[in-house]
Amino acid sequence: MTTILVILLGVIIVGVVGVGIFWFSSYNRLVKYRMWAEESWAQIDNMLKQRYDMIRTSLKR
Repeated sequence: MTTILVILLGVIIVGVVGVGIFWFSSYNRLVKYRMWAEESWAQIDNMLKQRYDMIRTSLKR
C-alpha cells in the first residue's frame, strides 16, 4: 500500500514539475516574441519619422 502511494506521489510531483517547466518555457517564449514585435514596430516608427523628415526637407528647398 505504501509503495503505491510513494509511486503515485512521485508521478504527481514529476507531473507538476513538468507542467511548471512547460509553463515557464512558454511564458519566456511569449515574452521574447512580444519584445521582437515591439522592436520591429519601433524600427518602422523610426523609418517613418526619417521619411517624414526627408519629405519635409525636400519641400523646403
